Amino acid sequence: MRLLKYIVLTLTAATCIAVALICAFLQDEHSIVPVIIPSKEYPGITNISSNPFHASNIKKPRTKPHHNKHVESRQSTTNISSNTTRTVSSSIPSSVVSNASLALTSQGSSLDHQSTTGISSNTSHSVTLSAWTSEKEEMVRNRYELRKELLKEKCHTTSGYRVGGEGLRALPKLSYYNAKYKVLGCVSAKAGASTWKTHFLRMNGYTKPIENPHTEWAHRLVRARQVLQRQQVAEVLNSPSITRFISVRHPISRMISAYNNKFDYGRVHVPSRGLGGTSQFIKYIMEMEGTEFHEDQPVMVTFRQFINLILYQKTKGIKKINNHWRPQYHLCYACSVPYDYIIKQETFDEDLQYLTDKLNITEVKVSLKSNSFGQSNKTYEDHFRDIPKDLIKKILNLYRLDFLLFGYKVPKFFKDLLSPQR
Repeated sequence: MRLLKYIVLTLTAATCIAVALICAFLQDEHSIVPVIIPSKEYPGITNISSNPFHASNIKKPRTKPHHNKHVESRQSTTNISSNTTRTVSSSIPSSVVSNASLALTSQGSSLDHQSTTGISSNTSHSVTLSAWTSEKEEMVRNRYELRKELLKEKCHTTSGYRVGGEGLRALPKLSYYNAKYKVLGCVSAKAGASTWKTHFLRMNGYTKPIENPHTEWAHRLVRARQVLQRQQVAEVLNSPSITRFISVRHPISRMISAYNNKFDYGRVHVPSRGLGGTSQFIKYIMEMEGTEFHEDQPVMVTFRQFINLILYQKTKGIKKINNHWRPQYHLCYACSVPYDYIIKQETFDEDLQYLTDKLNITEVKVSLKSNSFGQSNKTYEDHFRDIPKDLIKKILNLYRLDFLLFGYKVPKFFKDLLSPQR
């Protein structure tokens, strides 16, 4: 009898130990080491996910543009051509080009955060909003005043660059309006457009989840040209009861962000089709290089090819430059619309906090960052190191007024590179 009890107790204890071990093993799933099977197509590559040309890593072509949800990540996956990119001629006079890049350096404000070490799709510096103090509010107010005065001064000296139209065309195409708070804002692409559209939709009372603020239905709710009547335009543009702002970004940072966004950080990918797709741009590039274009062919667009694309569009007229890299002063009629506030991506959180407090806007979530791509560790130097000086001069000249009107400095790398002593 004792022997039987001993056997039962032993079996019970063994069963408990086994159950405990099994439960512990099942809970620790990450301890399981996956089996990596070599690829038959690429026997030298054991981890198939590291092969950029594998079908699982190549983005499929899209028939319609698919913009992001609030946070969009872009995976990448042959080369348009080798290093035979041709230099595209520019219509910029050589006398202007020669000294333009070195003449843009004196208007940067020391209150603005500038960085050339890492290029991020959203370069806004975070701010601890709980530490929002009267001193910080005063600092932001003074910064706004400096920016406004600078814009006014430089617009006065560059009056020949005023752009705009009549009637509803007097409103920038990329401007948004909210009647509740009487606020008009112009935001160029790659300068917080997704975030601002979301804010305006919320201010207009739209409470449902917003996956894509770039759709036509969204534009009908917030775009100034679509929500205002012709007879309202003059008041919105001139009345002191209307708050007007423009949201901008460092020209080079914005251009690099557009490249990363549209051409997948320079990695191999299948061009997207439809409105806003990249097929049209890649077709231009391949035509310039005498290469046959195939829509579904995986490609890799180099940064030099991207610069050539911008300068090629410039030869057709500034209006032919795509909105994602067209100069911001032109997109937002910087010298034609009397803006009260110049918001910068580099100080976005602080700027937005001040504006929402002043206007008592309750629907805006300051921490929201829509269409925020992961940060790239590449610097300006990494992108422009192999770009010929003549192309760099043309790019700096193209964005000359963005530097001048909004107080941005030309990065030291460019000044050193283009210095006459070198």
